Amino acid sequence: MSLNIDNAEIEARMRQLAAKTGLGIAEAVDAAVREKLDRMSVDSSEDQRRQRINKVVLFLESLGDLPRLDQEQIAREMYDEFGVER
Repeated sequence: MSLNIDNAEIEARMRQLAAKTGLGIAEAVDAAVREKLDRMSVDSSEDQRRQRINKVVLFLESLGDLPRLDQEQIAREMYDEFGVER
């Protein structure tokens, strides 16, 4: 499949990119398209990560205030009267 670019500005930018990268026009355009697609993939992954984090935050907020335990209370819950883990 071939492309016909009927836009002088786009064609000039393609030639400029090729000149700056030292690649042929087709290779420079291919590299630019791949780079853009890679960035879009990363952006999508970051959006998904943010959504997962927001779900966790909402869940934690739904728990409300949890009871505060001091070290003695924690020790009583973790160990029996002989100091053995429960």
